[in-house]
Amino acid sequence: MKKLLVKIFAASIATLLLAGAMDGRAKSQKQPLPQNGIVPDEVTAVKIAQAVFEPIFGREGVEKYLPYHGTLKNKIWTVYRTLKPGSRGGTPQLSIQKKDGTVTEVWQSQ
Repeated sequence: MKKLLVKIFAASIATLLLAGAMDGRAKSQKQPLPQNGIVPDEVTAVKIAQAVFEPIFGREGVEKYLPYHGTLKNKIWTVYRTLKPGSRGGTPQLSIQKKDGTVTEVWQSQ
């Protein structure tokens, strides 16, 4: 019985060590960011913005202002929706870095 417990313990330790070694290998094999950035185009920027907007403004608040547009300036995407002339209120807007997808600002226009 004692020998069986020692074997189970040894097998458990070996499994943990192997899993740790494989985990370390996976971390060291990180892929570089795409040359064209994580957010390469307007379509991607808008999809990310809508995902970020929903928990902040609610699904209805996001859908109310479809479609959104994106412009790229100085490697920063700005996603926005313009209101029709004579409309009141503001729309959700967002700034996101093209290179790594970092959201730098979220606000409601006035």
